[in-house]
Amino acid sequence: MEKFLNVKAIGVTRSDTNLEAQLSDEQMAEYAKLAFDDAKVKATAIAQKIGRKIGEAIYINDTNPQKIAESMYYGNSEQKKMYYLSVSFELL
Repeated sequence: MEKFLNVKAIGVTRSDTNLEAQLSDEQMAEYAKLAFDDAKVKATAIAQKIGRKIGEAIYINDTNPQKIAESMYYGNSEQKKMYYLSVSFELL
């Protein structure tokens, strides 16, 4: 599919191509862990700048879908999907 999406030649056109995928529970947990670790690093840096420390995570919100369906017609075939997680930490 990547080869097809990257073809650029006179007289060659591509039609709409759809991507459909489903993440396993294990994949979701791994991506959530990586996103949590990233949020913790960022929160720690912010807290240090104001002379504070972070405590326990008090709120975690994960709104990422397990099923992914999107059109690849307008998309960049090299673009990576991002996994977003919202985390609130205690400020000590």
